[in-house]
Amino acid sequence: GAGCPAGTQPDALNGGCMECPADTFKAHLGNEPCTPCPGAETSDARRRTTTNGATGARALDACLCPSAFIHRVPGSAATADFPCDECPVGAVCDRIGLSVWSLRNEPGWWRGHPNSTKFTRCASQGVCGLSGLTLP
Repeated sequence: GAGCPAGTQPDALNGGCMECPADTFKAHLGNEPCTPCPGAETSDARRRTTTNGATGARALDACLCPSAFIHRVPGSAATADFPCDECPVGAVCDRIGLSVWSLRNEPGWWRGHPNSTKFTRCASQGVCGLSGLTLP
């Protein structure tokens, strides 16, 4: 046959196709097994991307960066093995799957643009004390 659809792989035990397990994905029709998310094989649990328990993932995008990291930004040091960047100083990275534009700032920090990874400490606490504000 043509193989198993995207998001599934051959089921050796029962025949047919089964959903890709958590932390794997498959983007196309075929008999290949699902591909592990980047970093899945590393012994450093902090550097593994995850589908967060979801099965049947059809795209690399389903592999989310762990907390304390954000999804790679253009020109960054991230690699295909681990497509995530360290949380910028001044940002709150307390959950998985964060991207640069979904970051909130720590109280007392701000950034000039939602695509910026550069957070700046406020000149005085009273001026920008709230988390989540972009401008001082």
